[in-house]
Amino acid sequence: LAPPSKSDSPYQLIIVTTKNNRTITGVRRREDKESMQIFDVSALPPISRTVEKGDVSGVDQTGRSAMPGDFGKRLTPQQVADLIAFLKQSK
Repeated sequence: LAPPSKSDSPYQLIIVTTKNNRTITGVRRREDKESMQIFDVSALPPISRTVEKGDVSGVDQTGRSAMPGDFGKRLTPQQVADLIAFLKQSK
C-alpha cells in the first residue's frame, strides 16, 4: 500500500482494537461521542462497521492509504476514470 499524500488523509488506514482483542482495519467514516463508524477493508467485500467507543481499547494510525500503490497497473484506464468520478461525487 502506498503512503498517503498527507499524514492527516481522511483515507488513512486505522486499526481499531476492541477490549475483547478484535481488530478492525479500515478507514474512519464517522465518529461521535459514543461510537465510531469504520469502513472495514479487511472484509471482502468491504463493509461498514460501527463500534461503541466504550468497547475500544486502542486506535492506531498506520500511516498508509487504503488505496493500493499499484492501482494504476491493476485498473484499466476506464476504471481509473470511473474511480476518479466516484471520488469527486463523494465529497
